[in-house]
Amino acid sequence: MSHDTLEKQALLFQAAVEYQDPLHLSNFMNQGSEKTERVDNLGSIGSINLPASWSKYEQNTPSGHATTFAPSGDNAPQITMLEHTRKIDANTTQLYNQLLGQKAPEIIYADGFVVDANSTKLLKSISSILGSSLVGDNQIANPAAGPSDHQPAFHLQSAKLQLVNGKNVLAISGWFNQNDALGHPRMGTDGPLKRYYQGVFSAPDQKTGKVDELYVLADSDAAFARGQSVFKQSIGTIKWK
Repeated sequence: MSHDTLEKQALLFQAAVEYQDPLHLSNFMNQGSEKTERVDNLGSIGSINLPASWSKYEQNTPSGHATTFAPSGDNAPQITMLEHTRKIDANTTQLYNQLLGQKAPEIIYADGFVVDANSTKLLKSISSILGSSLVGDNQIANPAAGPSDHQPAFHLQSAKLQLVNGKNVLAISGWFNQNDALGHPRMGTDGPLKRYYQGVFSAPDQKTGKVDELYVLADSDAAFARGQSVFKQSIGTIKWK
């Protein structure tokens, strides 16, 4: 392995840590824990501990069945298990399984650093798994040609292969751009409006080939900080089916 490759990997690793990848061990610090209770049978998850005081909501969405947990109050963070119903073609499933079969941790992308052609090709190839109108609609897979064109729905900060309690997952962080009907960013007093996101994508189900997505989402820095702390602690309690 060349010196340039080693240096690049070190920079990407540092970048991922700076962006507070939710699954990096250095981030499993106690930031004020809440009393939790075990929740069973969430998609591919056998059980996970979540705050006992948070309410549970379920709904069917165009992407799949969503089970959301959130505290009371306005502008609160949400932790959601989205059981995607879309069918992924065999070639994409094979590529994704090959990715998950690599040794973790592995940085795939970190914002602000040059990404090699293989990583770019990979992120474009698995955009349907991430959701072609959701996380998969990002600046790598679907770059806008100019400021007046349709902007991607999601800004990808980092993508990382991570081991979680015995299974590899794809960990993603970034934010959703709140676009108007024409696909242009909606503006607030401090700039474009954002919905902050961190999540993990599971391996495809062996029978159905479908992928589950567990994520935390919030509209403000303060709400996201709270949700992110809970998310990190909850990830560590997962027991897979």
